[in-house]
Amino acid sequence: MILTLNTKSKTKFYETYSSLKLEATRLFLINSNDISKLQFHDENLYFEEYLLLKNISTYQISITPNITTINICIDDDTICQEWKI
Repeated sequence: MILTLNTKSKTKFYETYSSLKLEATRLFLINSNDISKLQFHDENLYFEEYLLLKNISTYQISITPNITTINICIDDDTICQEWKI
C-alpha cells in the first residue's frame, strides 16, 4: 500500500513538474515576443543559444500574421500542450 501511494505521488509530482516547465517556457516566449529566435535541434528547444527545454518528443510550429501555434510534447509524449502565442 505504501509503495503504491509513493509511486503515485512520484508520478503526480513528475507530471506537475513537467507541466510547469512547459508553462514557464510558454510564458517566457510570450514575454520575449520574438519567435524568430526559437530553434529546435536534437530534441531540444533553444532561444538564441540558451536551452529552454530538453527531451522534446513532438514539436510543430505554425506561424501566421496574427498568431503562432506551437504543439509540443516532452518525455515521449507523456506531457503535451498547444500554445497560441
